[in-house]
Amino acid sequence: NRQMLEEKQQQLQEELRKDKEMIKEVEEREAALTNMENELRVAKQQQAERARQDQERKKKRSQEYENYYDSFLEKEALKKKQDQDREWQARRDKTENLMRHVYQSRANDIVQKRKMRATSLDQAKIERDALDREISRLEQMDKERKNQERLRQKQYQEDLKFQMEQKKLQAMKGAQNEMYETKAA
Repeated sequence: NRQMLEEKQQQLQEELRKDKEMIKEVEEREAALTNMENELRVAKQQQAERARQDQERKKKRSQEYENYYDSFLEKEALKKKQDQDREWQARRDKTENLMRHVYQSRANDIVQKRKMRATSLDQAKIERDALDREISRLEQMDKERKNQERLRQKQYQEDLKFQMEQKKLQAMKGAQNEMYETKAA
């Protein structure tokens, strides 16, 4: 019995030792598993951290690209606006020069017309004065001609009167002579 008990005890001790070894092996495995889980967790954290950093880098690059692209677009828009402003200014300058030329031409035309009108008015005044002088001269000549005509008419009438008186006198002398001749005869 004892031997059986001892065997049994040995067997139990062997089983116990095996169980302890198994427990130890299980604990080691659990520890290894825990280590692996910890390592896996750490690896996952590191991977998550790397992914986050990659995401941040991508985000930063994306933001830098967007900033660069926005800056590029702003520069292009500014260049376009400056080109449009220069083009508009050039058109405005051309228009102003054209308007200045047109208004200068109009002003010159107005000044020329005023000069021509003044010259024309002066010329008309000179012509009117000359015409008035000519009219006055012609009126004076007409008065003188009428005076001379009147004087000639008066002289003619006086000559006629004188001739008629002379004829009357001659007729009277002739009648007197005839009478003297008839008396003398």
